[in-house]
Amino acid sequence: MNTKMLEGYDKYILFGAYVMGKQALKQFREAGIEIAYFCDNEESKWNTLVDDVKVVPPGDLADIVKNENALVVICSSYAKHLISIQLDELDVPYVYFSKPIFVEITSFCNQTCTFCPYEHIERKKESLCPDIMKAFLHDLGSANSDVLFPAIYPHVLGEPLVSKHFFDFMDTCKELGFYVCIVTNWALMNEETQRRLFTEYPDLDIILSMQGATERVFNKRGENQLTYDNWVDLLFEIMESKFKYAHKGLIQISTTYPDVANDVLIRSETRMHVFEWYENADEFKQWKRGFGSRCVAFNSDMQKKYPENYEKIKDAKSPIEYYYHKYWPISDFEEWINANGPSQFEFAPNIHITKRNLAFGVLKNS
Repeated sequence: MNTKMLEGYDKYILFGAYVMGKQALKQFREAGIEIAYFCDNEESKWNTLVDDVKVVPPGDLADIVKNENALVVICSSYAKHLISIQLDELDVPYVYFSKPIFVEITSFCNQTCTFCPYEHIERKKESLCPDIMKAFLHDLGSANSDVLFPAIYPHVLGEPLVSKHFFDFMDTCKELGFYVCIVTNWALMNEETQRRLFTEYPDLDIILSMQGATERVFNKRGENQLTYDNWVDLLFEIMESKFKYAHKGLIQISTTYPDVANDVLIRSETRMHVFEWYENADEFKQWKRGFGSRCVAFNSDMQKKYPENYEKIKDAKSPIEYYYHKYWPISDFEEWINANGPSQFEFAPNIHITKRNLAFGVLKNS
């Protein structure tokens, strides 16, 4: 946690008394820093205690800040910008406990996924200069930053593993104590890359982007090194490496799949064609059953093959509330198969498959 920006204040107030606020409180206490108050917009929390810390209403902040020389720390994922506007109006100083920082270390990608606007991108393909990259990260960890615990995502449109400076980026983040989550299509994640990722960066979270999970859509991705079967096999090899090296970070398989209502697919009319790989709800459920069955078998295999490591990572938690949240995970296979709408299947410790929402434009049944 970057505590440089806390200097000059006598007390600290955490704005947000939910998951991130409690995480922040834990981080502050581990650093030997006491929190004077929580603050929250939910009236029912006012004048109650959260983890033995009093919750004050926003209307009290101006006086507390002035009289007690306090700094407000925003602890919210989705409401952080609204809270910042609120605090600007109150004219009180604040920083963020955490917020996602997306850094495009390269604009090159080894695949051409159907939902990506690569055909329309006119900018030059290039990688971020290592010196600029390191200078930016060091600025983010300086007293001039406004984020105590940056959550770094080294991707936007490019595939991070394409960059020859990828591990330099990772090493700098590790040196500065930043949380990192990479999003990758994993085609370049060979055995040596897996070893380095899982042994050198113990808190790393990885999102494996399985957008367009069927073979016919995979064949449109422009991948010229792997077949669909090779690609899926590699996915399971990567997940096995997590157990082989007892890596405690999260692995999320992120796939875009449609909402289902009354056994009917909700389909998009846009040019992104993000749901074109399923003809109907039955085909979608068949894919879930086939892939999910392999996931269930994988979990059983890992318990038998790496029993000690399996137990080590069973209760591991991310050091921070990450941008891609885990909501209402389903661990029952049949419940996931038959779930309508968004659903998340957690089939192994800290490994789950989840849905990304990429349904834009007018929706219709088909």
